[in-house]
Amino acid sequence: RKAKTVTTEDVRQFRQHLKVQKALHPVSVNHAQKVLRRMFNWLREAGHFSGDNPASGAKVKLENERKYWRKEFLSPEQLQRVLEVAGPSLKPIVLTAAFTGMRLGELKRVKKKDVNLDSCTIFIPESKNDEPGSVPIADSLFCVLEPILKILPSPESLIFDFSNFRKLWNKARKEAGVDGFRF
Repeated sequence: RKAKTVTTEDVRQFRQHLKVQKALHPVSVNHAQKVLRRMFNWLREAGHFSGDNPASGAKVKLENERKYWRKEFLSPEQLQRVLEVAGPSLKPIVLTAAFTGMRLGELKRVKKKDVNLDSCTIFIPESKNDEPGSVPIADSLFCVLEPILKILPSPESLIFDFSNFRKLWNKARKEAGVDGFRF
């Protein structure tokens, strides 16, 4: 169909089709609508579409995703057990995640140049929402990162060693008794 013929009702039916026929999770349905909304915005910016965006959140409400947010977190005791069994390459990754709340993908991209021990911050050039940011370095984490930074040769060096990460993480969480927990 031509973009100019798509209506708000079509978007509602599209959402319903994804929920019922495709049996997609409500968050996935929201993501599909967001892609559609972005496509119409891009078409408008490129001069190929005019008028109201039929996939706009003001016209077709997105389902509230808050109830689907992850609610499981390691307790201090569980974290301690994981750290006790974690190997030397895994321990700094787990500690940094615990003290900063950084995502796995963000941790994998941290370079020496992104860590500023003087201001006690880790710069995140690319986050999940494609916006840069930074997180503070707690005193406990400072002691972990400082020796790692000292031995890295270049500002472009990655801070953490993710070779065999999945295997090491799965082994540590099983040994610590938090087998069902995702990183």
